[in-house]
Amino acid sequence: MIQTQRAVEAGANGLWLINHGGHTTGFKYLIDTCDKVRKAHPNLWIGLNFLDLEPLDALEYLPEGANGLWVDNGGVAEKQNGGFNIRCAEQLWRRTQIHRPDILLFGGVAFKYRDEGSVKDVAGIAEAALPYMDVVTTSGPGTGHAADIGKIRRMSRAIGANNLGLASGLSADNLSGFSEHVKHLIISSSISDNSGELDLAKMREFRLAVDTLSL
Repeated sequence: MIQTQRAVEAGANGLWLINHGGHTTGFKYLIDTCDKVRKAHPNLWIGLNFLDLEPLDALEYLPEGANGLWVDNGGVAEKQNGGFNIRCAEQLWRRTQIHRPDILLFGGVAFKYRDEGSVKDVAGIAEAALPYMDVVTTSGPGTGHAADIGKIRRMSRAIGANNLGLASGLSADNLSGFSEHVKHLIISSSISDNSGELDLAKMREFRLAVDTLSL
């Protein structure tokens, strides 16, 4: 709850709850955490990323208090002979519209530790994904590593900045380079201290950079 309070004090638009600890902080722990945060902050935007669940299972367990679901694997794959396989993305989107049409679905595309760097047509895969998620969410090559600006530009031109999210390597120093290409900014490493705890001063610095760019 201390982490949440720091984010609120720093002026965050919302927060993501993610169970990085695997089985020690599994999906039940994440659900319990969401319930506690919601009770303490009734109007705060809260999204969940269940790292220990497959996308369809994550949707099933998503608590009522959540406003968003983020899945690292958005379910769109580039075929070797051209084109894209969208079957999994389509299935998740259809179930989301039936069971939780109130949430925002963030789907990982050309995402770190999965297919980032191996997708040849990043603009094409973004276009293929867009009908099946609210925010096409991409990343750099790893946690804390900035994305290639050329990749972000191509994806943004294909689907529009308002539909694109970036989930790694953003900082107060490099924000201006990405700001016109991406609307949804998901940050952690650059606003945390060496122990991984959110740093209020760093968060305020990032918030000032956002406000300066009128994002």
